[in-house]
Amino acid sequence: MKYKGIIGKLVLLGLLSVLILALAGCGSSESTGDANDQPKIKNAGDPISIATLSEVEGTSVGQLIVQALIHNGYEVEDKTGSAASVDVMRQAILNKEVDMIFDYDGDAVSYADFGDMDAFRQPGVGWKLIHDYDLEHNQLVWLEPSEANNTFIIATTKEFAAANNIKNMHDFARYVNEGGEVKLITPSYWIDGDQNLPGMEQLYGFKLDRNTQTIIAEGLNERMVAEGKDGANFCLVFANQGSLNELNMTVIDDPLNAELRYSYCPIIRQEVLDKYPEIADILNPIFKGITNDDARYLNEQVQVNGRPGPEVAIEYLTQKGFMQ
Repeated sequence: MKYKGIIGKLVLLGLLSVLILALAGCGSSESTGDANDQPKIKNAGDPISIATLSEVEGTSVGQLIVQALIHNGYEVEDKTGSAASVDVMRQAILNKEVDMIFDYDGDAVSYADFGDMDAFRQPGVGWKLIHDYDLEHNQLVWLEPSEANNTFIIATTKEFAAANNIKNMHDFARYVNEGGEVKLITPSYWIDGDQNLPGMEQLYGFKLDRNTQTIIAEGLNERMVAEGKDGANFCLVFANQGSLNELNMTVIDDPLNAELRYSYCPIIRQEVLDKYPEIADILNPIFKGITNDDARYLNEQVQVNGRPGPEVAIEYLTQKGFMQ
């Protein structure tokens, strides 16, 4: 009887063990999903490292690259937001410390002597110059640039623009030349030189008095204009700043391209792209489709609403049909 009791207990323990394992298996399936639904890792053990600037777009735009590659089955090393400057970021990819970055085609004027910078004011023209240069000299591939152009531009409130019929820089020049009141807030570096404000003045035919019509303030000061502080009614901004919608502001179009273009461009080491050529097919349509409105929305979600970059990127890519 004692022997039979021991056997019975062992059988019972065995049944309990099977039941526990079965329940554990059910819990694992619910928490991780069906393994068959997960894309097969195409570069297992060979992650693609992606670095971007430590500013808003380093996260908002950089995460588009990260999440698109993950969704398509690539293992990545996410270093978005880690580079303190464009120079640091570029040096990292030149030194093969990272595999991918994203940069702006307008920044390329400081990477090599391309002669006349007018090429970098035209969509795709400056991009082609730096694309060919970096491919030949540095074995870097600039993928397709965005339609979006995050250049320097003057902004004002939507209410003020509507009241004074100011939509573009021709309208702004007319407003100035007719004696309209101007208090333009700008960093000191944008006041002088062949480009920037002097270039706009020459191209559009107006002149601002530096003592009475400009206010020097470092950084970007759109909130001062939105609040009318110190009589400010115009300011220098980046075209796709996330704060513009929040502050009910609008940019004044620059149809003659006084400023250089700053389109978003993923850049990848040729060695890596040769191993995984599909990456170009994944990212080119995403970036070519980014408009100024799209970029401003992405930046607003991260900068103003404080949402995590990966969450915003996944939402955007899903809405645009790049994710299911």
